[in-house]
Amino acid sequence: MQNMNLPNDYECDNQMSIYDYLENPEIDNSLIAVSKVFASAIKQMNLAEWKTFVMALTHIKWTEQNKRFVRLDKKDLAEIVGVNSDTNHLSQDLKRAIGDLPAHSMLKFENGEDWINGCFITQIACFKNMVRVKFEEDYMPLFEELNKEKNYITMWADDLFKMSSERSILFYEELRLHSDTRKENSRIYGIKDFKQLFNIPKDGEGSYMNKDGHFARAHFEKRIIDPICKDLANCQMINLSINADGKLYRKIKNKHGNVLGYEFQWVVSEHPKVASADEVKMLNQNPQDLKIARDIQTGKAKQKSKNQFNNFKQNTYDFDELEKKLLDN
Repeated sequence: MQNMNLPNDYECDNQMSIYDYLENPEIDNSLIAVSKVFASAIKQMNLAEWKTFVMALTHIKWTEQNKRFVRLDKKDLAEIVGVNSDTNHLSQDLKRAIGDLPAHSMLKFENGEDWINGCFITQIACFKNMVRVKFEEDYMPLFEELNKEKNYITMWADDLFKMSSERSILFYEELRLHSDTRKENSRIYGIKDFKQLFNIPKDGEGSYMNKDGHFARAHFEKRIIDPICKDLANCQMINLSINADGKLYRKIKNKHGNVLGYEFQWVVSEHPKVASADEVKMLNQNPQDLKIARDIQTGKAKQKSKNQFNNFKQNTYDFDELEKKLLDN
């Protein structure tokens, strides 16, 4: 007997869906945008969930109104989030990786008198050839028609897809939130700032505090700051400045030698980062190489027939021009 209590959108295992017959759209745009309100909120997504969300944003036209759901190619999504499975196990493996995205899409706002805590994604569904992500209608203003109030940031999706941890994505978003695209930016982050941004406990387990009450700074730098810098070194939109010691940050100390914070300097540029993590190590061997790297990074280097950067492939993207085209459409 037919079960008359089943919802209209009920689907059995391996059942064909109407969505399987629809053409999966290509990624519209690698220049994504979010409201600064969203960028400032506390978020809880893991790496796979972040990348799923970013891929969904590439299908959102952020200068226009959009439908509440987007359809993502199932195999493309699996590749981006790092799920390597055969066809028979792909759906279940994706479910384990990103099935809790709606619950983890909780936004918490701490600043200001007006706030609405809630989940900005209400549903994620997996079908034969595609994954459907459904946005909460009340939160759509965080992702669409952003040109009206001009209170938004843009990010390069391909940068975020390369990240090895959700902390790198959060820090990338943080730097974009405090970027002036017309000049070199500088900002100092203390341990308290990092802990708040990455939801690291103030004390106790996972806090990087030793039993004697002292902060395990070297361990924190190795496990938190250095991996973030390694990820950002491969970005195209954000270019961290390389210091004389080859590091992408500078320790700010008081007169007693105590570390007050970590200074990061960066530009938002159409030029990709000139040195990878391995190349940064090489730069330590020769200050002249560092000078060449900095010149290339700022677009001032002259072409030379013989140096170690001759074979460096430099694909450039004019992000300002991309944004202008989107706003003009």
